[in-house]
Amino acid sequence: MSKSITLHIENLCIQTIIGILEKERCAPQAVEVNAEITYTYTDAFLDYVEICNLITSSLQNNAYGLLETALLDIAKMLKNHSTKIQKLTLHIKKPTILESCIVGASLTQDFTQTP
Repeated sequence: MSKSITLHIENLCIQTIIGILEKERCAPQAVEVNAEITYTYTDAFLDYVEICNLITSSLQNNAYGLLETALLDIAKMLKNHSTKIQKLTLHIKKPTILESCIVGASLTQDFTQTP
């Protein structure tokens, strides 16, 4: 019998080029990624180390201008990696870009809903 399990990844720290400001395009900055990935669990599981490596590779191999583009690419990549994924929520935060606050963006995608 299959069950839905949610995998949690919190505070995945990555150095990457992301943003549209001139200073963000010249040198990598720290970002934090959080993810909640709900998937159908039978006898196979989602490997959180592999998921973290996929997210890290995506952010380090692409110089994203917008957080939104990065979120959409990562969601698509993860769904292509595992068709078991039912729903995911991703957050990307920039903890050092502004002194007064932490900014970021998030995406929730439910793959069980038909468009």
